[in-house]
Amino acid sequence: MATLTCPHCRFSKDVPEEKLPDRPLRLRCRKCGGSFLFDPGVLAVREGSAPSGSGDPVAPEPVPASFELPPVIDLFARSWTFYRRRIWLLLGIYLVTILMTMVPAVGAGVVIGVSAGLGNGPGIGSLILVGVAILLAMMLMPWGMIAMIYATVDGELGFKASFAAARDQYWAFCWMFSLLAFIVCGGGLLLIVPGLLFATWFLFAQYILAAEGDRGMASLLKSREYVRGYFWAVLLRLLVLWVSAFLLMLVLGWIPLVGDLLSLFLFPFTLVYQYFLYCDLREAPREKVPSFWETGAKLRWPAVAALGYLVLPVAFWMIGGMSALDGWVLSWKIEHGLVSRSVQSWTPPPVIEEKLGQEPPTAVRISRRKMRRLLKQKRIEAPPGGVSVGPAALLADRFWDGGSTPHLWLKVRLADLPNLALVRDRAVSISIDRVTDGDGADRYDATSMFEKEFFRRVTLQASSPDAGYLEGTRDVYLRRGTDEEDLRGISGTLHLKLPVGIEVVDLTPSMMGRDYTVAGHDISYKKLEGPAVTLALSDIDNLLQVVGYNAAGKPLATGGGHSSEQDGRVTRTWLFQGDVFSVRLYVARTLVKKNYPFRLKLPEP
Repeated sequence: MATLTCPHCRFSKDVPEEKLPDRPLRLRCRKCGGSFLFDPGVLAVREGSAPSGSGDPVAPEPVPASFELPPVIDLFARSWTFYRRRIWLLLGIYLVTILMTMVPAVGAGVVIGVSAGLGNGPGIGSLILVGVAILLAMMLMPWGMIAMIYATVDGELGFKASFAAARDQYWAFCWMFSLLAFIVCGGGLLLIVPGLLFATWFLFAQYILAAEGDRGMASLLKSREYVRGYFWAVLLRLLVLWVSAFLLMLVLGWIPLVGDLLSLFLFPFTLVYQYFLYCDLREAPREKVPSFWETGAKLRWPAVAALGYLVLPVAFWMIGGMSALDGWVLSWKIEHGLVSRSVQSWTPPPVIEEKLGQEPPTAVRISRRKMRRLLKQKRIEAPPGGVSVGPAALLADRFWDGGSTPHLWLKVRLADLPNLALVRDRAVSISIDRVTDGDGADRYDATSMFEKEFFRRVTLQASSPDAGYLEGTRDVYLRRGTDEEDLRGISGTLHLKLPVGIEVVDLTPSMMGRDYTVAGHDISYKKLEGPAVTLALSDIDNLLQVVGYNAAGKPLATGGGHSSEQDGRVTRTWLFQGDVFSVRLYVARTLVKKNYPFRLKLPEP
């Protein structure tokens, strides 16, 4: 009887000698699906060699030099077979690793939040806590990654055993990972080719440390020896994996949750795929790989990588040196009269041209009761194919076949109500419930990023001076594959918010740093500097307009802004296209809110 052992999972089986093949043949393990090369000549040498050491040792028969790595499809098949058998274990370790790295950060955030709620501002204690949380997360992440490697290398290890093995070799792996990162990043700084070369050479050091016990630079150098002679074959197999993963994420990543789940499954499979590629390289015929490496061999590649880290400082130094040299040459030419001294004159930077805006319309004093009465009285006649909803009318205007993002324009006409011009960009928003087809199926894509609350707003514009209404468009996004002739109806709600009890207040630089109550709302006048004005308040919706004026009292055009929120209070900065000398605020005491459900029928084709 002869014993055959799988080099991947160490599964052994006794086989009668008469059933053994009489020539070198690649066999497949029934347990893990891995393939390995069986050579009867090598087996005969091992069985017939005398352990006493007397006499001349018998050399194994040479393996054919035309050895090639198994094809990519075979590598994928073996990896997938093993992955299916160990998928829940690997995913479990991966999820636990993610949770372990999140717990310190969440814990630190909770402690800091509770401290802030008690009135304690951020201090040195918070910084220390954040630093400890980051350090703890950085220490826990490698532990989980190492456990995944051991669960991949040893097909019999369970959950606890994988983490136990990772714990025992934790510092050895950390040292190996540090060397690997240092060398690969340094090679990348030298240029793309050295970085790719180093990444391919030393990729299998992690598996060598787990399976063969070689540590530090010895594992990296052994990985390079395994890749020697098969570099392009290894790179091809890695590129196939990377490109396949990229295409999967590109095609499926835009689907909500699918992209996250796909990345969750891809990482463990990548480890398995790379491990089986390492097993194929380990079986490839070559001269004996040394287990001891001279100091010079261990220092060679870290030294080459160190050159990469010197490239950037030297480049910056050379650029600075050339600039200094140019300045010295220019000074010498000026001193000797070769260049006019006018070159030394300083030219101030060009002043950004001030751009004026429009004066906001005059605020109309109107009570809440009167505004509600107007909302009942005002009506807009629906255009053909449209529908009237209170003081507004809706019409399906145009269908856009956007391939993966088809959408429909829903035109809105709203009666010209008091103070509507002050809130043209936020008075109206439309939420969609359903967009039905001929079979009654819903074609509305509520998961589209363009269906979030911000994109539901309708910006109104005056269509003509005598029209009596303002007009805007709401983009309604539909499911992929929707055609215009499929649509039969749209249902949803038109939300209307109109300001009443408006107060206007002017702020000057001398008033900065104080708190004011305007129309019943507390407003902090934080800062006025150059083109920027910063205010803080709780009810941002009631602040209708912020107008900046120049030194001549002319309104400036707006240029955007940014905001932040803390403890229910919004701090917002408005930017204007010119230096601001005074600010005018339009603040509403309250907003009259009204909702109008609608159902719009679309004509059949």
